[in-house]
Amino acid sequence: QSVGNALTVPKEAVQNSTVFLLDGDHVVLKKVTLGVSNTTRVQVEGLQDGAAVAVSPDKPLKDGMTVKPVLEINER
Repeated sequence: QSVGNALTVPKEAVQNSTVFLLDGDHVVLKKVTLGVSNTTRVQVEGLQDGAAVAVSPDKPLKDGMTVKPVLEINER
């Protein structure tokens, strides 16, 4: 199944229908509505186009946590 012009994020950025958004050097927890997905990405509603979501490879993120962002631009 496909959805035209859908906003997607990496699957590993989503936990229990929430994502962490980058806000300067902090992360903020945001609830999202999930849609269709494939092996690497999932459609989300509730985010602005261009919002930066956080994915932490080494430790769990917490709301308000200070982070050092490494920006990576991915497909929509």
